[in-house]
Amino acid sequence: MKIFKINILVIVVLGFLAVSCSEERPIESDITFYPTFELAGGPYVLVEKGTSYEDVVTAMEGDTEIEVVTTGSVDTNVEGLYVLNYSATNSDGFDGTALRYVIVTDQIENVRNNDLSGKYEPGNDNDGTQTITKIADGFYNCPDVFPSNGISAIFGQVNDSVLVIPVQPSPYGDVSADKYNDPDAGGLIIDDVTIGWDLRVAGYPIFDGIELTKQ
Repeated sequence: MKIFKINILVIVVLGFLAVSCSEERPIESDITFYPTFELAGGPYVLVEKGTSYEDVVTAMEGDTEIEVVTTGSVDTNVEGLYVLNYSATNSDGFDGTALRYVIVTDQIENVRNNDLSGKYEPGNDNDGTQTITKIADGFYNCPDVFPSNGISAIFGQVNDSVLVIPVQPSPYGDVSADKYNDPDAGGLIIDDVTIGWDLRVAGYPIFDGIELTKQ
């Protein structure tokens, strides 16, 4: 008896689908193309101080180019690490974003040829070793800028001694170490094997004297 009832239900459902999906009443389906970005020169750019820099970015919705709104700017006469934020909205109202990081330096060859990547041991009585990787000329990824809290962040080398962690999100709030925008915070190449920074986390007072020593 139960089997009979199930078969009847299946027949009714299939009949409904056959009617609703007929040629006269096809199922409607829309495809949304989310905004995609093409950043000329890539997301990490190294620029020599005093030269010109042209910021070229394109946003596409499928095969159609759409308007890009840029937040931020680059002053090539002032050294530092600049962040450009791009946003675009497709025809269905869906947003997309992309970032570009730009280092302006007076020591471009030194920054380009230097390599801070490798295994580092944190100071300040913290245990463990972490590997810093070079992701582009002048740019690095550090898996834990605030040992041992696991805060991964990108940082850049601006000259022979200055490092910058631009504002970035973390599980604990935004982190940064940027002397150009926050005089109390910043990063340093301390010596041939040691780097460090005074870090601001979630707007709270500086966590200073953070050091990482290359192994």
